[in-house]
Amino acid sequence: MKVVVCFLLFIPSTCLAGNEAHLKGEKLKVLWTDIEDSEIHRDAEELWKEASAAKKKTYNRVLTFEAEEHLVYVDNLDPSLVPLTSAGPPAQASYCLEVRKNGICVNEYYIPRTDYHLVIEGSTLPLVSFPKLPTWDGPKEQGIDTSYICVFLPGELSSRSVLLYPSLRDLAPPGGLVVHQLCKSFDMKSLQYSETVYNCLHFINAKGVVPVVPIPTEYIVGDLVAAWAYAELSTSELMLPSFDQLLGPVASSVTRRQAENAFQYIISRYTALCHLSSIKHGGLPMMPCHTNHASAIQRCLPPTLDFDGNSSIYSSSGFDDDDFEFKDPTKLIGGLCKAHDNMKLVAELRHGKFDLSLVEPYGELLSILTYDIQDIKELPDELPTTMNHLEVLELHSAKALQTFPANVGIMKRLKKLQLKENHLSILPPAIGECTMLEDLIIYRSYIEELPASLVQCQHLHRLTAHTMLLSKLPEGFGKLPHLVELNLSSNPLQGLPRGFGELPSLKILKLSGVPWMEHKQYDLGQYEKWHKKHPQNSKVLSEEVMLALFDKCDKDKTGELNDKQMAALNAHLFYMVPRIGHKSQDGATAGSLPDEIFQLRHLEELELQYQAITTISSRIGQLRSLRSLNLSHCLRLESLPGALGELPNLQSLGLKGCATLTTPPVEVVSHGVDAVIAYLKKLAAGSTENWRTKLMLVGLGGAGKTSLLRALMDKDHKTRPLRKEDITDGIDITKWTVQRDNISITYSTWDFAGQTVYYNTHQFFLSQRAVYLLLWTVRLGYEHAGLDFWLSSIQSHAPKAPIFVIGTHCDQVEKIDLPKSKLLKLYPQIKGFHFVSCTEGSGIAELETAIVDATLRESYMGEKVPTVYLKLEEKILVERKEGSGVIEWVKMRQLALQSGISEEKEIKSAVQFLHDLGTVQYFDNDFLKDHIVISPQWIVDVMACIVSVKDSPIKDGYFRHSDIGQVWSTYPCHLHHWLLRLTEEFDLTFPLPDQPVNIVPCLLPQTEPDFSFLAEGDPSTMKETIMLYKFAYLPAGLFNRAQVRLFQFTNGEMIWKHGSLLTKNSNRALVHQQSEKELMVRVRGPRPENFLFLLHEVLEALIAESFQGVSYDFLIPCPDCLHTFGINDPCMFPASLIKLATDKNVPFLQCHKHFHTMSMPILQESLPPENSGDLDAQMSDNMRILNELRQDLSQDLFISFHPSNVPEEKGDCVNPLDVVADLEAAGYTCWKRELTESNPHDRMIALKDAKLLVVFMSSEYEQDEAHRTTFVYAKDVLQKPFVIVTVGDDAWKDTELGCAIGPQEIYVNMKHVRLYNQKLEELKTIVKRKLASLQKDGMPLPCFVSYSWSNSRSAVSRGTRHIEGALGAGDPRKIKEFLESKGIPCWLDIEQVGQSGLYRDISLGIKEASVIVACISDQYANSVNCMMELRFATCRLNKPVVFVVVGTGDEWLYGELGMLIERSRAPIVNLQHEGSDPGCESLATLVQEKVEEAERMLEQRLPQKSASAPAAVITMSFHEEYELTQRKFLRHVSMLLVGADTSLYPRLFLIDFSRRAEGRYQRSESHASAASTLGQTVTDMRHVSWRDGGRSLDTASTDWVRQTLTVKLLCEHDKGWHCAKQELPLAGMSTNEKVKLVESSAAFLARILILMKHSGINLNCMMGNDGDSFVYFVNKHAKESTEDFANAYNSLWKELRARDTSRTMGGLRRCHLPTGQIRWLCRVHSEVAHIRVLSSDVAMAKEHKPMLDEKDRLMSGYINEYANAIEQWPALSAEEKNKLLSASKHRIAPKLKISTAQKKLLKVPQTSTTVDDLDGNENPDFARTLPLGKVASRPVTPKLSATLSWPGLTHEVVSKEMLRQQAAARFGLQQQTSAACVIL
Repeated sequence: MKVVVCFLLFIPSTCLAGNEAHLKGEKLKVLWTDIEDSEIHRDAEELWKEASAAKKKTYNRVLTFEAEEHLVYVDNLDPSLVPLTSAGPPAQASYCLEVRKNGICVNEYYIPRTDYHLVIEGSTLPLVSFPKLPTWDGPKEQGIDTSYICVFLPGELSSRSVLLYPSLRDLAPPGGLVVHQLCKSFDMKSLQYSETVYNCLHFINAKGVVPVVPIPTEYIVGDLVAAWAYAELSTSELMLPSFDQLLGPVASSVTRRQAENAFQYIISRYTALCHLSSIKHGGLPMMPCHTNHASAIQRCLPPTLDFDGNSSIYSSSGFDDDDFEFKDPTKLIGGLCKAHDNMKLVAELRHGKFDLSLVEPYGELLSILTYDIQDIKELPDELPTTMNHLEVLELHSAKALQTFPANVGIMKRLKKLQLKENHLSILPPAIGECTMLEDLIIYRSYIEELPASLVQCQHLHRLTAHTMLLSKLPEGFGKLPHLVELNLSSNPLQGLPRGFGELPSLKILKLSGVPWMEHKQYDLGQYEKWHKKHPQNSKVLSEEVMLALFDKCDKDKTGELNDKQMAALNAHLFYMVPRIGHKSQDGATAGSLPDEIFQLRHLEELELQYQAITTISSRIGQLRSLRSLNLSHCLRLESLPGALGELPNLQSLGLKGCATLTTPPVEVVSHGVDAVIAYLKKLAAGSTENWRTKLMLVGLGGAGKTSLLRALMDKDHKTRPLRKEDITDGIDITKWTVQRDNISITYSTWDFAGQTVYYNTHQFFLSQRAVYLLLWTVRLGYEHAGLDFWLSSIQSHAPKAPIFVIGTHCDQVEKIDLPKSKLLKLYPQIKGFHFVSCTEGSGIAELETAIVDATLRESYMGEKVPTVYLKLEEKILVERKEGSGVIEWVKMRQLALQSGISEEKEIKSAVQFLHDLGTVQYFDNDFLKDHIVISPQWIVDVMACIVSVKDSPIKDGYFRHSDIGQVWSTYPCHLHHWLLRLTEEFDLTFPLPDQPVNIVPCLLPQTEPDFSFLAEGDPSTMKETIMLYKFAYLPAGLFNRAQVRLFQFTNGEMIWKHGSLLTKNSNRALVHQQSEKELMVRVRGPRPENFLFLLHEVLEALIAESFQGVSYDFLIPCPDCLHTFGINDPCMFPASLIKLATDKNVPFLQCHKHFHTMSMPILQESLPPENSGDLDAQMSDNMRILNELRQDLSQDLFISFHPSNVPEEKGDCVNPLDVVADLEAAGYTCWKRELTESNPHDRMIALKDAKLLVVFMSSEYEQDEAHRTTFVYAKDVLQKPFVIVTVGDDAWKDTELGCAIGPQEIYVNMKHVRLYNQKLEELKTIVKRKLASLQKDGMPLPCFVSYSWSNSRSAVSRGTRHIEGALGAGDPRKIKEFLESKGIPCWLDIEQVGQSGLYRDISLGIKEASVIVACISDQYANSVNCMMELRFATCRLNKPVVFVVVGTGDEWLYGELGMLIERSRAPIVNLQHEGSDPGCESLATLVQEKVEEAERMLEQRLPQKSASAPAAVITMSFHEEYELTQRKFLRHVSMLLVGADTSLYPRLFLIDFSRRAEGRYQRSESHASAASTLGQTVTDMRHVSWRDGGRSLDTASTDWVRQTLTVKLLCEHDKGWHCAKQELPLAGMSTNEKVKLVESSAAFLARILILMKHSGINLNCMMGNDGDSFVYFVNKHAKESTEDFANAYNSLWKELRARDTSRTMGGLRRCHLPTGQIRWLCRVHSEVAHIRVLSSDVAMAKEHKPMLDEKDRLMSGYINEYANAIEQWPALSAEEKNKLLSASKHRIAPKLKISTAQKKLLKVPQTSTTVDDLDGNENPDFARTLPLGKVASRPVTPKLSATLSWPGLTHEVVSKEMLRQQAAARFGLQQQTSAACVIL
């Protein structure tokens, strides 16, 4: 492209070959030749002379600009530039530079195509390339209004010649310039397009406005706003699609091209003047931005014009009042033309068509089109022609779209095409003509084949074809040279085309198969919905086949599928939907990957979830760049190759749900990716098939275990009776080898002692890799054999291991009675019952055969194990035989080296593997890691020394450290303390804090001591909560081990064998084993929820870690029973019931005690969060509580003083503490703790919440860094108002701090005691005045209006997304205005939020309101945040409510909202339809009555008002609530890090700025709260905004991209997270890389930033303008992103892990807490007593969520069963289909008859009609039939919840069908009345 220098140019002589003499010494000149007499010329010459004289600087580089793109500044121009006339252009991309002098071309040169700068005297002055949008926010930072942007052009272009060939006189006519306002469409463009999308400004077809007063020159060419506007127009392609009004009469005489060229030339002249004007300021960035730019221009314009800061100088009458669409092409509204304004405002196209008239004539000026087109079936064929310059086309929610314009190829500039959720069946072949296409994203579509022409899109960078019907790819697909990312997930693909492996740039390949249904219970309705959401299934599963499949799996015909039935159905889906690995017609080997994948040598990420592969070829070792491989849910995958372990960059490996995987073993997989890689690496060096397992013999003492073992090993299967000395003591381990079909099976036999003293140690050795023989003596009978104890114990620790129940001494009993059927039902892992006689040998041979058969069926038999691991084990066994029970790590390292394992990390992996097999016991923490136990018997003996009661110094469970030598007298002294720590690791003992005593819980007394459970403190501040655990079997040792893990909360006094009294802060907990099957946890205190949650996590983790087979449920109390009715024995809701009701979308459950209803969201708050939705709902409640507590904690004054200014004795100095006391006596609340006396977190929160800062300033204060920093932070960052009290000398005034305060600040001089009283009064006056200025205007607003933005026509007109059916006659914002016109002040979000943060503002508004006006609708009911407001008001605060029906729908009747209305028994006013004024009058009357009633009640309560809780209690409550929120968040994050996905790395982190943002500081709550709802944390961040998805966020600022980003890792300390000292800078990231990283992780970042707002951490990214911009951007994309929380978190976590190549981990350490939990802590917190630092190389198994759950195993079993018998499902006839649907419907919602009594109660007209008769109307429009104008009061009825009182119904579940029936019955009456307001 040619670059023409159009204004200033100075060419160094060295650059002009052949013209040196002519130009040598030439000075900078203006390039025009006809400017001698021009005023402009004189100004330019003067500017140049002034700049030269003042700065004396020489320009020695070329300043040019590129004609079609950006302004380019040449820096470091190469003297050897190649002239155009010589060898031709260079190979690399370049610009062509034309050098002119006096308009004559001197020469042409090629210069490198790059960014340039202007260099002055060797220092680079970076000049802004204006079209790059991120830099165009300078004026905004300085408070400049950029909503009005205009240029100034000649007003007298009277002829064609003047227009086309203007002189300078024409450009500065005597008549002056006219004003042309521009469409500032850059507001429509997000950052990610800023470097590729142009035409930020453009003209509209309108006449220029003639000023009535001359506009000052400095506003024309001397202002940055004008300069940027001219430069933007000069450097962009200027387009004038319509110009008749713009040019006037001249327009008819010129062509469009001539007009555009003329305007381009004229604009370039003014651009040159702006650059000349900038010289004296040091360049364009330094030009002044006049804060009154817009208003100054306004004053020069005719006063009749309509103008304000947010509108146009033109009238806004372009709006059509009927449809809110901007019609007039000659007008601007809000600074936007018709096309850009309509693209902004009309978020959803209406009327079922795409109306191109909305954008004409400016369609071609659109660069971006992002639309929701929910009801549009086809796009007009003219769209590509009308918008032929589109670069980004995104069509969302196009659920009705069936066709796409066939002429799409016209859009040659198209770079991104995104089509989400549509019904397209074909993609036009013309897409191949869009040769500039870079991103093609299609999601949820019915397209079966991609067009072959797609391979013509040679610039294609990313292709996403997700959730479609693709069964193959077009041939030639490998010819896309720039394709980097390919996402073909959820398509029924079975192979890849030839040549696919030739893709040279492909780095990311996602080939996940079609997912099956989630493992949960489904009814037919849910099943149908799932099928509709997954169109891929429709290709192979018709509706009839789908229904038949459901009916076949529904064996018991209940209309629901349980876990087993769902597993069977999913197994059928696995085979019926094509997958990679299934048998295919292309000859590929079944179970293998396509060979083409292994040719992609640059591949970095590969996803293959949900496929049918059985093995991975060793050719995967060719993918040397591979970093991430995801094979999750490949249920037939059996083994991984050793070559996978040799990949140098592999960091992530997903193996979740791989049920049949045997190599590597599940034990290795559970330790993380590092362990897997180490295992596979050694496997590649050599492997051995492992045919061995354990044979565990258990039972009571004397059952014959040793005799049976000897009989099995004897060739005659007989043995002699044992002598007394042969009885087993502890564990006896031997080997037994059996031959079967040329396979040698080796058993490691473990003969457990049967004495009860060893029962507490057995639990540590019961393994899943074992066959169990449970022996009992038939002579004693079944009742005395203890079989249930042993079976339950084995089931708890090894739930899948085979068990044989063996009766011994059968020769001595004729008849044996054993309830086999009962035992098999209770313990399905029993594989057989045998009766043997060891002395006679009867039954032994049969038993041996059964044992071997069961062994060979175990999946781990025959697995490949690295040979070096087995060699190491052999050497360890040799050491064991030589008598060693424990060896040092140094010795283990020697054995490993001898076995061929050299690296320390690999040695740990090998030892950990042998630990999992039971060969050794190794604990990888800082205290125990130096020794390894190699003999299980040695450990048993160590434990026996403690648990043995014979001659033991341990009395009543107290193990005094002074007795260690006696207890372990036979062990070396240097091991004694190591052994004590070992008992703690085994949860056998725990240390008492600050006492030389360990408690042994299993030896504690059985008797419960006398104690008081009531916590200390004011009873009015106390709350109580309960959790009851019910076990099918409570294993021995579980409760005692839980006591050990909770030792830090006890002093050892109130503890007994079956209970503990625990204390945390002021909360007290009683943990009590009530019976053999129940465990009760009761917590009481000011804030008991956190303590209860902590206790639950400890029990939950212990069970998951060591008692996997335990079956239990936990129950939570009814909140109303506890807090409303105050009963000690509340109704208890099982967690399983709540989860079931949640799955069924049941809105309420019924309480047994008082038969009231409980809202499901309130019950769910008491359960631990299981998914992101639960976390969001609970975080929203936690945030609300935190805001309330902070409000209670907030003080009037934050007092800051230096300790040295507090005199020791009264004297001549004023004591700051005396001043504080007097201020408190005056009624002010003060926070006065000094820095050294307070917790940093508390201090920072107090500083943020305090209204006013009072600083006792002195030189000591100024010189102290901590105090100085506190003051500067409060002043500059928090912008906290302050008062300075001087108490020392005045030297501080001359310091930097004194200058920052400034002389204008008023000081209170308190240096002299004699003037104390006078100065105190002066201080009080100042404090009073400043506090008064901070108070809110007026009293609390009595009426709180709660509504959904989607129901407000006013909100929709301003950008809220329009939803079909959401706009009725009633507008909530108009309702608010109407109520205020009646004298009722109202709280409305858009007027009130942003003062103290969103949560605090809303919760405070509700709390202070006398009445809530809830504008209810379908959209309101679907809004998580609206419903949260309503629940808070009605269920928690019991506020009076008036419900106002808006919108047009009635689905709200049938859900939770309808139930809340019933619960509140509040009046309802219907304002859905026109003519609702009488209803408004009724509403005003109702609201006024509620307000007056609330005021009367308040007056009655005032005398009895109780004092608030003490500050210490509130502070403690805040810490507990914040810790609870952090605990929930960390729990959820930990659940996301599954199994072997990645190696070990800290779990908490966030993105911050590496330095504090520059510019004006302000509270970050403004943006963070107004856009952020993270705090409110919605259920689906992608579709819900802080209100309800309504507000458009397209104008999100992007100032933050100029900041350098860094990642801060967080220490996970329970008492408050904080940033680790070492950061991970993200230096060198481009703008797009920053944006992509933040966008992809926004769903995670938004939540954690909300959490950080309540911490004492000061984050740079939450301060200043850039911080506001960052938080706003994060929240915007958190709502819009397609990534959910899990994906957002994992993507950032993996990115962070990949960047931290040196593994600094922020200096954090992986630690094992006394509670058994794993935390990443800083050095300080990791060195606290009883915290054990772990290795960061090999994970503990309990750190990972199980890779395989029971439902995966069930499905895997069915897959194997169906492998050779795939059924073809016949289609159903219409009659069979209707029969199935009808039967299923009646099973789900049975017909209910309403009795006469019930009809009377419900006021239903007494007819013979059943409620089911109403089902014929799917959407009964009850609300619409309510007449308007009157209020129908409701007679008093007995307090009975009719909704839940149907005879014969269970109390637990209320279905939506029931709600529909009852609502229909109730509103049936209202159809016959004439009431506008129905009071329910």
